[in-house]
Amino acid sequence: MAMYPGKVMFLRTHYGSLPAVSRRVGLGERHLRRILTVPGAAKTISPINKQNIDREWQRLQLSFLPEHLMNARADLTNLKADPGTPALLARIVEIEGMLADSYPKSAWFRAGNQYLLALASLARALQHKGNAVFGGPGSALRNAEKRLLDGRKIVAAALLDERREAEHQHLKALDQALHCNWMVAIAEQSKLGFRSEESVFQTLRQQDALGSLKGFLKENPCLWQAAVNGLELASRLKASDNDMLFFYTELLRLDPGFERFAYSPGEVVAIKDEPGLAYFRERFSHLDKDIKRRLT
Repeated sequence: MAMYPGKVMFLRTHYGSLPAVSRRVGLGERHLRRILTVPGAAKTISPINKQNIDREWQRLQLSFLPEHLMNARADLTNLKADPGTPALLARIVEIEGMLADSYPKSAWFRAGNQYLLALASLARALQHKGNAVFGGPGSALRNAEKRLLDGRKIVAAALLDERREAEHQHLKALDQALHCNWMVAIAEQSKLGFRSEESVFQTLRQQDALGSLKGFLKENPCLWQAAVNGLELASRLKASDNDMLFFYTELLRLDPGFERFAYSPGEVVAIKDEPGLAYFRERFSHLDKDIKRRLT
């Protein structure tokens, strides 16, 4: 649900006011203001109003995926809020089954398939919550890495083909998403002990991982997962305070619930419980709203 405060903020910026957004999406101004300011308020949005917000946002924002794949991504993201559930596993299996042998004519669609298959593999690896039926995280992370690299190869070849010029803008946007998720896939392998942390960190620095994630967030200002990933990578790399604060500020913009380090939207663990955020907590424990309350 953490994506909806960001989408409402994006629409408010575009249309100039919440009343203008209210007229577009059919949701009351008071409700929209609560979504922006009250942690968890997005859970009260009805399915039809979610569709209205999503439709208006997609109309204005360049999508890095074709509409049918973006819809599938949204469904998967919502289910990842409850890790380890049969419903999440069923959706993963459905995506894998539908896309495994698919070979669309469009390079954008083919690369998009690889992206969504990688997302399914990442969900297998990271949202299993101890449920062995999801399979081993090591093989799932390696499969995600391969899918993301294959997707980038499709994009690179298509960008050299002048006949596909109409797709180039979408392909470049998708390439950013593929690259950023590839960095997450190798970072998670090192965190779980499947790859050397030293070599992965060297690769991430060489690839300017933090700069890439900042650029991706700029182009996709409603994807809170990119802010979470950026914050964790900045913390694990022991980056500058400014880098960590950049991603944390973006996270608060997208979901004010993260002002409490004990808060979790479901898909990721709370800041206070994430080992990869130890350095961030060491530097910025004073920003935790719960600590502020205890000190006043």
